[in-house]
Amino acid sequence: MIAEDYSYARILASDQVRVFAQDATPEQATQLQVSMVREPLAPIATPVTLTDARYGVVDKAYVRTIQDRTVSTQSQTMMIECSSVTDVLDIATGHAPYLTRPEQLAALIADLAH
Repeated sequence: MIAEDYSYARILASDQVRVFAQDATPEQATQLQVSMVREPLAPIATPVTLTDARYGVVDKAYVRTIQDRTVSTQSQTMMIECSSVTDVLDIATGHAPYLTRPEQLAALIADLAH
């Protein structure tokens, strides 16, 4: 749902778990619903300038969520291919691995850091 003044968007409470964390336990689903906030839309319309001197020299990695119902695996792969990501790690979760598989996500990030 988008606000009439286009200031924010939100997912209906009845759809939040299905869209973001279909793999959540009942406890995790409750935690997701309690923590959901409106998504401000201004950042989407705010131009960002990336330079080779700054952004270009930073190593980039991506954790691809392969059961994601919010951003499809195909869309994630397209974004990866259009960027300078050098490391891609897959996790078999929906859009919220920080909630549904925090230990596995932390291990993937730790592996990237080494």
